[in-house]
Amino acid sequence: MNTRVIVAGVLSFAAGQAFADGLSGSVSYTDGGGTARPARRITVQVFAANPAGDTLVGEFRTDDAGAWSGSVLPPPGSFGYFVRAVAANDATRVFTVGGVVPYSVSAGGAPLGGGAIPPITIDTSGGNAERSFAVADALQTGWLYGSAMRGAAPARVNTTFPETGAGTASYYEPATGLHIRQWRRYAWDVLTHEYSHYLADIDSLDANPGGPHAFGVSNITPGPDGKLNGVRLAWGEALATYNGTAAQAVSAHPASPTTGDTVYTSLNTDTPASTFEVNLDTHAGTGTTGVNAGEGDETSVMRILWDLADGTGGSEPHDRVTLGHTSLYGMINNDIPGIDQLNGLWNHLITRPGTTDALRVDYGAIFEEYGVSPHPVGDLIGAALMDSDPAPTFEWLRRNNSDNDAFGLIVFDATFSTRLLDITIPGDVTSYTLTAGQWDTLNNHIGAARFVIRGSDTDQYTTGSYWSDAYGFTIIPVPGAVPLAALATVLCARRRRRS
Repeated sequence: MNTRVIVAGVLSFAAGQAFADGLSGSVSYTDGGGTARPARRITVQVFAANPAGDTLVGEFRTDDAGAWSGSVLPPPGSFGYFVRAVAANDATRVFTVGGVVPYSVSAGGAPLGGGAIPPITIDTSGGNAERSFAVADALQTGWLYGSAMRGAAPARVNTTFPETGAGTASYYEPATGLHIRQWRRYAWDVLTHEYSHYLADIDSLDANPGGPHAFGVSNITPGPDGKLNGVRLAWGEALATYNGTAAQAVSAHPASPTTGDTVYTSLNTDTPASTFEVNLDTHAGTGTTGVNAGEGDETSVMRILWDLADGTGGSEPHDRVTLGHTSLYGMINNDIPGIDQLNGLWNHLITRPGTTDALRVDYGAIFEEYGVSPHPVGDLIGAALMDSDPAPTFEWLRRNNSDNDAFGLIVFDATFSTRLLDITIPGDVTSYTLTAGQWDTLNNHIGAARFVIRGSDTDQYTTGSYWSDAYGFTIIPVPGAVPLAALATVLCARRRRRS
């Protein structure tokens, strides 16, 4: 009598029995354009077809190319094999609503004796079982990203597909996992965004209160907790969009028009169509061109995160910082306990050991570009002032959805090595003229100078002070006048000659 044993999850037979059959194959799925893509790291079950009942004789995983192989032993009387592809990979298991086992698709097999099983291509234009493989593969890229950023693989999370409950949004819920709507099955940016909510949950990267939100508007509302909830919502949603987009920038994914770029695309494959696009790296995007409402707006926050992490670009003079995606994730995950809003990241950036004023200005340039920091304006920028001129006036726009209400002025030398002035500006104003004493202090510095305006929002509680980029002006001596330093040199030389 044969004795069957289980070794490493594969049904086998005791020593002395017949040799196992070696089997191999591959699994792919079709994307939204009908192109076959590898079904990466999914479970493949091999069954022996037998008059006494089909028997699971092996369970394997595809590799990143969708290929798999392994050895199996069939029970006596078996006459061939068939294969079942299961919508379960490193990232997730995909279920129907209320399901207890993941979706699967059975396919043709092979006779006894081993060899290659014909390749399986799952046509996702079919039913939900087939479509679930497109969802699973997008989430696999999120898992690859999470593994790389965290240094440890995230646990597998369950996915309900298609979510049919009230509302139209896909979402993540800690107790039940990911919930993906039917029309988002090919929407990689939406899928990796939702997976990134899962990463934020397990790594405590936000305190997202949830609720309605949209690109290009501030989520801060009136009321005792309006600001706190608004900046938390903006941070949580922006972080998910940033991480979901970064996942495709640094981790393997199938090439398509909506993957691997800096554009968040809410691809809707069904009717009525509602696809829109928002660029994380520029101001472009449907309905959001030029709109960056500040720390309460997920658009502003996700663009700040992207510019902090990505490489500097010649077409973006405000982007002079390259933290890298891994470094930024590690900073948020490990260095800022309890982070729940953009202000926590700003405060960490400007107070890190070794941070110079020049680097603070570079951070400020990004925060200003996307509507969080004040924006300096006026005739002083680029001007040449005589040291005998009246005290100059500095002007700016509030920004941060016009809610910045407390300001400061810092004036540097040309290299940011010295703060010539560091002033807390009195009152809620958008211009400031130096006092006579401040101008006297400043005009002792002949030559190029740079200034920033810092701004805070003190409504309910204070966020900021966010720095602007630096703007230049020059102080020149009265024509014909001898600069004090030069005069002192001359006087000293004359004294030495007298001696």
